[in-house]
Parts: sequence; structure tokens; C-alpha cells
Amino acid sequence: MQAKVRVVIHEGLDPAYPYLVTRRRWRSAIARYALGDDVQARFTYDDTALRRALTSADVLVGWKLPLEMVARAGQGLSWIQVTGAGINRFLPLDWLPEGVALTTSSGAQCPTAQSLGMTALLMLNGRLPEILDNQRRGIWGQRFSNPIIGRTVLIVGTGEMGGAIAGGARRLGMRVLGVSRRGRRRAGFASVGRPEDLDDLMPMADVLFLCVPLTAETRGLIGRRKLARLRPGGGLVNFGRAALLDEAALIAALRDGHLGGAVLDGYATEPLPAASPLWTTPRLILLPHVASGEPGVFMDRSVDILCDNIARWRAGRPLRNRVSRQHGY
Repeated sequence: MQAKVRVVIHEGLDPAYPYLVTRRRWRSAIARYALGDDVQARFTYDDTALRRALTSADVLVGWKLPLEMVARAGQGLSWIQVTGAGINRFLPLDWLPEGVALTTSSGAQCPTAQSLGMTALLMLNGRLPEILDNQRRGIWGQRFSNPIIGRTVLIVGTGEMGGAIAGGARRLGMRVLGVSRRGRRRAGFASVGRPEDLDDLMPMADVLFLCVPLTAETRGLIGRRKLARLRPGGGLVNFGRAALLDEAALIAALRDGHLGGAVLDGYATEPLPAASPLWTTPRLILLPHVASGEPGVFMDRSVDILCDNIARWRAGRPLRNRVSRQHGY
């Protein structure tokens, strides 16, 4: 077991940034996990202090990290934990020192994402995007729907978030199919295919739900041709990165009526520019990137993951949410 663990928590100087570990949150988690005095934390708020602290750090924690400085951290640093669920802002990983592990806070967003995902599925099944469009235009336009029980959702990405969405969909009585890089069976999914199976699986789905990480392989994964494979009147939800989806193709599929509705939570530019055509696209619900949940609650969960990983590291056990250099997630 590792004797002492020297943790550097880099908060930065932006007072408006809400995703912070904070000393209070850290002290509460350390007590809750009974990690003891052998885990010593040092908080830094600027690059000068971070540079000094890195000379004796075992673990670095943060989000807005100066990557060039971290790349020169030396031999002592063993592991970096980022306080976000995704790592797109850290790619490519050519800055990551050899032998240093990188882990994420993936899973911290899952309880909120599950609740909001269930809401999105119910909204699409109830044809609420179309009903809300009619309301804004003062049109009565009755649109009837059937129970969601027995409907099929195809979840692309069966990791932490995908598993949470699957759990919520099952609670609604839906049939859950999945797609992952390896196509491995996972509890909660009736079946899991590989990316090359998407063309065959999409016609089976009432709703396509994107939770997959953004990589070179998944960028632009869903375009015009694949959207055409969905059932007429089907729905789409994207809780992943905007670049998974061809925005122009989505707009066209909603405007021509092939898709019955869609819900988005991520955009190429945030806040979404006033000139974006997404604002006026019919049957489209725009969430302002809120699926991860309230920042304080997210960070409580993030620090729980950090403390769990510290306990694992001290015991020589595999770290949770370790990023693969090869796959970029």
C-alpha cells in the first residue's frame, strides 16, 4: 500500500467557474471515505504555485490545467484526475507524460442524465416537440400517442452514461438495444452490436440515443444516410458531443418530417449563437447543456470518484475511469 499520497488540486482563478473541488468539499469527502492524514492535499490557484507543487505531487486534480506545464512535471507524478466526465479538451494526449495515468469523473453525471434522459424519451413518445411547436403558433392540432411501454431505444455508447440511460429506459418499459466499440454484452441491454451493425439496428429503433464519446471514429457518426435508416416519425436524443451528429442532416430530417422529434444537449458553440438555424428547427427541443446536472451536485460526485480512486491507488488496485491512450477515452 502507498504510504502517503500527495495530492495537488488546481482550482484556477476564475471566480465564476462553478466546477471546483473546494476545500470544504474535499474535507467532507476525505472524512466520508476515512482516508486519513496520509492523504495530503495542496490547493493551487495560479500557474506559479502549481509549478512548485508539481515537484512533489503524486496526484494532480483539476480541469483547467496548463498542459504544457504538466507535460514537464517530472518523474514524481503518477496520476492525473480531471474533474469532468469527458476529455475532448485534453486531446490529443501527446502532452501526457509516459507512465502517468489519466482518469475522469465519468459517472458523476449519470443520476441527472438518467432522469433527464427519461424525460426526453417520454417527450418524444408523447409527441411533445410537435405539440409545443403548435402551441407557439397558436394551433390546436391534436397529436395523439400510445404508451411508451414496448417501444425500442437504441443507445449508441454503453459506458457509464449509456448504462444509466438504459436503466431509465427499462423503468419506462422500453426495449433497450445498444452499440459499442467492441459489441460486448452488458446487463440491461437486450443486445449490443458493433458500429458496423448500426445500419441494421437503426430501423428497429423508435428512438436513437447518442451517449458515445467523441473520437476520430465517432465524429460525424450520424449523418443523412443513417438518419434515413430510422423509422419514419422516430426520435433522436444526443447527450454526447455535437460533432457526433451532422447538424444540417438533422435539421433536414426534422423539416421534411422524417423525424418526429429530437432533443439535443450539446452544441459546437456554446452558448448557442442567436443565428443558429437550430433555434427555428421544428420539433426540436434544445437543452442548454444541462444533462450533467447542477454543478455543486456534480462536483460532490466527482470528488467521491476521486476519493474512491485514491483508495484504489493506495491499495494497488486498478483506477476507475482510466483513459486509454489508444482510444482517447
